[in-house]
Amino acid sequence: MDLPRQKDAQGAIREAFAALHPGSAHLLMSGPAVFALSSATAMRHDVDTMALFSTLIVATILYWRFRSLWVLAAIGVPFLLSLGVAMIVVRLVFGSVHGIAFGFGMTMLGVSLDYPVLLIGHRDRGEGPGATLRRIGDSLRIGVATAILGLTGMMFCGLPGLAQLGTFAAAGLLTAAIVTLRIMPGLIVSADLAPVVSGPSPCLRRAETARTWRIACLIPVVAGLAAMALHPLRLDTRLAALSSIPARRLVLDEAFRRELGVPDASLMMAVSGRDAQDVLRREEAMLPVMTRLAAQGAITGAQDAARLLPSVALQRGRARTLPDAATLKQAVTTAREDLPFRESAFDGFVDDVTASRQMPPLRPEDLRGTPLATALSSLIFERGGSWWGLVLPEGVSDPEAVAAAMAGRPNVLVLDLHREMDGLSAHYMARTLRYMAFGCLLALGVLAAGLRDVRRAGRVLGAVGAALVTLLGIFALLDVRLTLVHFIALQFVTGVSLDYALFFARPQLDDEERARTMRTLLTCNAMTALTFGLLALCQTVILRHIGMTVAPGVVLAMIFGFLLAGQRIGTGRARIS
Repeated sequence: MDLPRQKDAQGAIREAFAALHPGSAHLLMSGPAVFALSSATAMRHDVDTMALFSTLIVATILYWRFRSLWVLAAIGVPFLLSLGVAMIVVRLVFGSVHGIAFGFGMTMLGVSLDYPVLLIGHRDRGEGPGATLRRIGDSLRIGVATAILGLTGMMFCGLPGLAQLGTFAAAGLLTAAIVTLRIMPGLIVSADLAPVVSGPSPCLRRAETARTWRIACLIPVVAGLAAMALHPLRLDTRLAALSSIPARRLVLDEAFRRELGVPDASLMMAVSGRDAQDVLRREEAMLPVMTRLAAQGAITGAQDAARLLPSVALQRGRARTLPDAATLKQAVTTAREDLPFRESAFDGFVDDVTASRQMPPLRPEDLRGTPLATALSSLIFERGGSWWGLVLPEGVSDPEAVAAAMAGRPNVLVLDLHREMDGLSAHYMARTLRYMAFGCLLALGVLAAGLRDVRRAGRVLGAVGAALVTLLGIFALLDVRLTLVHFIALQFVTGVSLDYALFFARPQLDDEERARTMRTLLTCNAMTALTFGLLALCQTVILRHIGMTVAPGVVLAMIFGFLLAGQRIGTGRARIS
C-alpha cells in the first residue's frame, strides 16, 4: 500500500469536507487504507518519541554516573557501529529493513550500551587495558553468546518482521561486543576514562547484608508458582492480538460495514472453474443453497458475480422465455380491451422485448470500461490459467452452517479468514517457541562450558528462574494472555537476567570490586528499565506489551541477581580483604 499517496488522498478528503462548512457534522473514515496509515503514523510517532526521550534518559544517567562528556562519546561508539552494521546485515539478508525491526531493534540495541558501561564502570583509574578485561571479560563473553543464542527463536520464526528483528539484534549485539572487547580498552585507557566514584559506601555495605536474607526470595517465587497454579497462564494465538489498530477504530469499521451492508470479510467462498462461464454457472447452482441459508438465519444475503452478470446459458434461457412479436402483440391487444389506451401505446414495449429476445448474451469482456466492470472484476477473475469467483456472504451468524452446506461441492472452497489467520499465527508461535527452546539449550551449554562451576551456574540459573517465575506470576494475577510479543520480550528479559547474574556471580576481588559491580549494574538497570518503561506508554500495542513486560522484568532480574547470584560477604573468595 502506497502510504504517502494514501496520506494525500485522506488529506484531500478532509480538506473537501472542511470546505463545505459542515457545522456540527463530523467526518469519520475507516477501512484498510485508514488503518494502515494510522498504524504507520502512530508507530512513527512512538519511535520518534522513544528515540528522543530514551536518549535524554540514557545521557542523563550516564553523565550522573561518570561526570564526563568523553565517557558519553566513548559509550556511543559501540552503539552507533552496532546500529550501522545491523542495518547493513539485515538489508543484505532480507533486501530491506522492516519498520518494526528498526524501531524495536534500536531499543534492543540500547542494551549494547551496557557493554562499554560495564567496561568503564569496572575500570580503576590508571589501570591498563588488559587488567579490566581479565576481571570481566569471561562474564561479558558468556553473556553476549547466550544473548545471541537466545535470539534464534526470532531469527527462525518465519515471520519476516520478527526474523529481521532477531537478525538485527544479533548482528548489533555481536558488533557492540567486538568493539567493546577489541577497540574500547585502548580508547578508554588513552582518555583515562573511569568512574568518578568507585569505592564502597555505607549504603552499598548495608545492601550487601541483604544477601543474608536470600531465603526470603522463596516468598515471591512460591507466590508466582501459586498464582500460575490458581490462574493458569493462557496463550493468545489470535492474529488480532498482534494488531496495532485501536479497538475504537475496529468498532467504527464494524458499524460502517453493518450500516452499508458490506459483506463480512472474514468468511468467503471461492468457486473454481474452467472459464468465466463455468464459474458463473456454478455460482447460479449455489443460489438455492444460499437462499436456504438466509431463510435459516445463518446469513442475511450474499454478493457474487452471477447476481451482477448471469451466465450465457441463463441469459439465453431467459431470452427464450420471452414471447415472440406476434404472441406479445396479441397479449397486449387482449390486455388493453376496455381500457383508454391508443392502439400504438405499447408498440415501443413490444419492440424492446423483440430486440431483447434477439440480442446476443453479455459476457464479462463486454463490460470493459463500464462501472459494472469494476464491481465484477473483484468477484470473478483468472489466476494461473484457472478462473475463480468469490461469493461474499452478508450478516454471517453461523459460519459452521455455511461450511456444512458447501461440504459436498468439490469446486467450492470455504475460507474462514479469521480462523485461517489465527491458525497461521498459532503455527508461527509454536515454531518460534521451538526455536527459542533450542536456543535456550544451546545457551545453557555455553553457560556450563564457560563457568565450569556447578554451584556458580546454579546461582546464575536460580536468579534467572526466580525473576521469570515472579514475572509470570504477576501476569497470571493480572490475567494477561501471552502473545508472541510477550514471549519475545520474555526472551529479552532472560538475556538481561543472565547478564546481571553472571556479573554478580563473579569471584569478587575485594569490596571495591563489589562496589564497582553494584554501581555499574544499577546504572545499566536504570537505563534499561526507564527506556522500556517509556515503551509501556506507547500507542502501538506491540510496543506497549514489550514495555510492560521488559520494564518490570529487568527490575526483578536486578533484585534476584543481586540476592541469589552473588556470594555472601565472608564466604570463600567474596571475603572483604
